[in-house]
Amino acid sequence: MASDSVESPVVRYITQMDACQPRGALSDRMEQGKWQLITYETEELKGVMIGALSIINAPNLTIPLDAAGWHKVYIGYWNPSHLYDDDPIIKVKLSGQPAFRIFHEGISADRQDSTFLREAFFDHADLTGQDLVIGKSNGILGKQMFFAYVKLVPMRLEEVEQLTNNRADLSKRNLAVSIDGASFLHLCEFSSPNDILSLVEPYRHSDVGRIFWAVCYGALTNYPTKVKGAQFRTDGAWPNLIDQVFEDRDHGITSRHRGEKQTLNTLRALAADGIIPQQLAADHVHNMGVGIKFDLMFRMGILGVLPRQPDRGDFVSEHPEYRQVLRDGTVVEKASYAFPEVQNLMLNLILEATTLIDADGINLCYTRGPRFLSYEQPILDAFSSKYGEDARSVDPSDPRLLQTRAGIMTEFMHKVRRTLDEVGAAKGKRLELSIWAWPHDQDVWLGNRPIDEGLDILAWIKAGLLDSVVSRGRDPDTGIYGIDSDYISLGKAHNCEFILADGEYMHGLGEERRKHWLSAAKEAGAEYFAYWDADFAQINPELWAWLRRMGHQDEQLNWDPEAHQIKSIRLHKIDGIDILQGLSQTVYSGG
Repeated sequence: MASDSVESPVVRYITQMDACQPRGALSDRMEQGKWQLITYETEELKGVMIGALSIINAPNLTIPLDAAGWHKVYIGYWNPSHLYDDDPIIKVKLSGQPAFRIFHEGISADRQDSTFLREAFFDHADLTGQDLVIGKSNGILGKQMFFAYVKLVPMRLEEVEQLTNNRADLSKRNLAVSIDGASFLHLCEFSSPNDILSLVEPYRHSDVGRIFWAVCYGALTNYPTKVKGAQFRTDGAWPNLIDQVFEDRDHGITSRHRGEKQTLNTLRALAADGIIPQQLAADHVHNMGVGIKFDLMFRMGILGVLPRQPDRGDFVSEHPEYRQVLRDGTVVEKASYAFPEVQNLMLNLILEATTLIDADGINLCYTRGPRFLSYEQPILDAFSSKYGEDARSVDPSDPRLLQTRAGIMTEFMHKVRRTLDEVGAAKGKRLELSIWAWPHDQDVWLGNRPIDEGLDILAWIKAGLLDSVVSRGRDPDTGIYGIDSDYISLGKAHNCEFILADGEYMHGLGEERRKHWLSAAKEAGAEYFAYWDADFAQINPELWAWLRRMGHQDEQLNWDPEAHQIKSIRLHKIDGIDILQGLSQTVYSGG
């Protein structure tokens, strides 16, 4: 078997990573700024992999593919557990692609007596004139990376035709995905605008039809804001303390510190260059020309800080007069939408963000926030004026009290709609309004039924305020998450799309439960789905293989997980060392 490649009439392996360019970035030993060349053998393969530990800052490499025509492309990498160097991040792209695809398998498949190469599907592509670019996560969030081979499988003409027809069919794009807006910065290195594109590029050839990208967490934004009362995430006491941790070597630096520092560095650098990540991503998504809509998500809970820190600069600490008050008079470190000043804060953020960013709409995330208003003075005054009673003296479930709160929040929603219409008129398009909520007759974490939290979602649908409702919840009787027949039926009558959301069922409950969930959704008439924090799902090759095909329901209901599993290939030798005989004696086995 040739060491350069293993060829057959169907499959070709490129195993000699010492052919990567630039040659000056390769070394036969561990060196800062370089990739180490490491020989390896399996039962069928022999080659030279490239590797770099987390502490090594290594440059991008290019490996020639010398291929033409359409291929299925697979990558082979090593995820060794015995190095105790954290889970690897694999970054690869074709030279003609705009951004890296990130792979993060997580826990190693290794056992004490064996270690494995792992083979994952990368892409279908016409490789004519293209090479493969290999990258590494460097800097504060450096991660180990060992890349062993590229596997190329030529595609038959009928396969290419089926693929291209499938990609051209935009009717299957029924998946909405959320991106936190900053959590991904805790994963690995994001040092350039192209790194931002890596978050949305996987959606080009998928069933994703809409992106919800967070721009704020209450009054805290992840873009530079000029709204009075709001604060850019890089400003204030907490970021200053993080900076001090890295300046003072006497302080211990944890993974949390590194993630926060990475976030600050990236957001500051982008802001200094006048770049808003959401605008960068929105432009890229729109330029794909595949019909994906880009919406801005607003987290509705406006939290204070416990213990209170006036120097932190958060809205609640600076404006304690706008806090929520419980029935017994307890003051909560959380802003209340009963106050016009709080509503105006969020409305101004919506106005600013939709003006700055070419969004197609917004999503008000109400699952991040309950409660929104309780027994504040505006509520007491409104209830007393209409009913002549003290709202604190009636049963908390009194419909009159619920409707008093709901009236305040419904008026706020009308203001949101008018704000979007104002921005849309200036931009020459209509901006859509959606909410992320839960079924109208169910409780949610830290909250009760929507109406108990002032959210009269059924009335909002009837009033034509909403273009879509993302519903996440749990029916304790059926175990089916998020399905609300009233949202669905009312939505069909009032042009409001129902979107069924729950990452837990998609991710953690097994194939049979997934099929059960999808069957129940189909029976209920739910045709659109949503996934929370998809930026972490799409870097898991097995989960993304399933999730990206959400629009193909027959395929989903007959999903074969084995066909999409990451393949394990047992290593026989590494760097000339017999792994089969000596690994169990090598690994750490103490208490």
